[in-house]
Amino acid sequence: METLYFILGALSVVTLVSVVSAFRIESKILSKVDNRICEVEDDLSSYIEETHKDLESEIRNLERDYDERLVNLEKELYTEDQFIVSQMDSRFDKMENKIYDHVNGSIKNVRDDISKHLADQYSLINEMKND
Repeated sequence: METLYFILGALSVVTLVSVVSAFRIESKILSKVDNRICEVEDDLSSYIEETHKDLESEIRNLERDYDERLVNLEKELYTEDQFIVSQMDSRFDKMENKIYDHVNGSIKNVRDDISKHLADQYSLINEMKND
C-alpha cells in the first residue's frame, strides 16, 4: 500500500507540476500575445500618423498648385482681355477714320456743290445786272 501511496504522491506531484507549468506557459503566451498586440498597435498608430502627415502634405501641395494655376489663368485671361480690347480699339479707330473720311468727303462734295451752285447764281445775277 505504501507503494500505492508513493505512486499516487508522485503522480499528484507530476500532475501539480504539469498544471503549474501549463498555467505558466499560458501566462507567458498571453504576455507575449499582449506584447505583440501592443507592438502592432504602435506600428499601426505610427503608420496612420505618417499617412496622415503625407496626406496633409499632399493636400498642401495640391492647394499650392491650384493657387498657382489659378493665378496663371487669371494672368492669361487678363492678357487675352487686353489683347481683345486693343484689337477692338484698333478696329473702332479704323472705323472712325473711315466714317470721318466719308463724312469729310461728303461735306466737301456738298460744299463744292454749294460753291458751284452759288457761283452759278452769282454769274446769273451778274449776267442779269449786265443786261
